[in-house]
Amino acid sequence: MTVGIRSNKKAAVVPPKLMPERLEQHPLVREDLIDIHQHIASDNSEAADRVIEAIRSLFRRLKDHPLCGTRYPHPDVQDLRKALVPEFRNHIVFYRHLPGVVRVLHVLHAARDLPRVLKDESRS
Repeated sequence: MTVGIRSNKKAAVVPPKLMPERLEQHPLVREDLIDIHQHIASDNSEAADRVIEAIRSLFRRLKDHPLCGTRYPHPDVQDLRKALVPEFRNHIVFYRHLPGVVRVLHVLHAARDLPRVLKDESRS
C-alpha cells in the first residue's frame, strides 16, 4: 500500500502569462530621436549612438513592463507616465499605457522646461 504525503501548503497560483503590449510611437518621436542624436553627435558620434540604443532598449522594456515608469502628473495630458533612460538619466521617455498598447509620446532631455514642452506639444 502506498501512503501519500499530506501537506498543509497550498499550491502557488501562477497568473497566466500576459500578452506583451503593442508599442506605438507618436510620429514626432522620430524627430525627438534625431534631435537628440544630432545634438550629442556634434561632440561625440559614438556617444550619440549609445544614447539612442539605450532609448530604443527602454522602448522594448516598456513594451514588456509598461508600469516600470512612474506617473507624471500633468494637467493637460491624461495618464502620462515617464521612464528615465538607464545610464543616460537626463533623457526621459514620456508615454501612455493604454489597454494592450504602450504609446511613446516624447523623448526629452531633463534640462528642458518639461511642463511647458508637454503642454505646448501635447501629443496623444
